[in-house]
Amino acid sequence: MTVEEDPTLLTFTFPEGSVLEVGQTYTITVQMRFRPGLTGQTQVTNTTGISGDRAWDECVETLSADNTECSADTTVAPIRGGALRSTKAVRAAVGDGLGVLNTSNRPDGCTPTEGGSTPAAASRSPSRAATRSGG
Repeated sequence: MTVEEDPTLLTFTFPEGSVLEVGQTYTITVQMRFRPGLTGQTQVTNTTGISGDRAWDECVETLSADNTECSADTTVAPIRGGALRSTKAVRAAVGDGLGVLNTSNRPDGCTPTEGGSTPAAASRSPSRAATRSGG
C-alpha cells in the first residue's frame, strides 16, 4: 500500500491487482490531533471516503451517485481548557561567563536550544542557565 500526504488529505492506494474478498476487512488507523493554535470550540469536519473498481453493495453513510464511493464525515471541536503541559526557557545574561548547567549529566553536554545556539539563546530542562543572584 502507498500513502500520499498533503496538509489536508491522506490517500491510501493498494497495489494493482489487490483484491478484498467478500467478508474480508482492512483497517487503517490514523492518529489525528488538532493543529497547534486552533481556538477552542472551533468546529473541524473530518471526511473519509472509500472507492473501488465496482459498485458498493451497501453503504451505511453516503453513497456516491455512481455507487463507487462510500463516504462518511464527523464534526469535532477542541474544548477550552488550561494547558496540559508547558515549558520554561531561561536566558542567561550575555557575557556573564556562567554558562549552562548540565543537571542530568548528559554526555553530549548542554547547548542552549531556544532561539538558536548562540550565547544569547535560552535553555530548558534538563539544562539550566546559570544566573547571578539578584541580577
